Amino acid sequence: MTIPDGPTIISRPSTPPPTPSCPSELPPPFQMSELLFLDATMQLTSYKHFYIQYATPMGATSAMLTFEFITQQGKWYLDDVSMKAQNDDAKEIISNGGFETGNLAPNWQYCHAIHPWFGGGVENQFVHTGAFSYASADFSLDSRDYLTQVVEVEGFTNYIIEFYLFCTGTITSVKVSITSR
Repeated sequence: MTIPDGPTIISRPSTPPPTPSCPSELPPPFQMSELLFLDATMQLTSYKHFYIQYATPMGATSAMLTFEFITQQGKWYLDDVSMKAQNDDAKEIISNGGFETGNLAPNWQYCHAIHPWFGGGVENQFVHTGAFSYASADFSLDSRDYLTQVVEVEGFTNYIIEFYLFCTGTITSVKVSITSR
């Protein structure tokens, strides 16, 4: 049937919006570097300090620090995250690195790719300093918790990244990476 002088109606199948990636990603082009990988061979019966030097690529303006936690039983605890340029007057560029706001605000982002209702979060037990630390909440073999923060950086600059990790229960792994663009 033809509708004279009427609009042409085209039916298109509806498509769902794209699923956000977990963990989130910086827009391309970017460069990713794995900073640390710990597996079950590492014993962490108390908090261990990690100190990592990282050089941003030429032209970089932002970087995303990512912690990926995998556990079978128990939790990973993270505290006192710091990132500073390697010079005498460097200012802290990580917000709420000690989780002392009592939550992930203002700049930490959490996601769990398989079980989005899972919630790693800030707790007031097993702290390194202060009153709070981050605790992962992953209890299955093939799923991962991600905790990320995007910061402003300067290209071709050396940075010092420090943090403390502790694991209760069975250690599987934790991976720390940084993506710059």
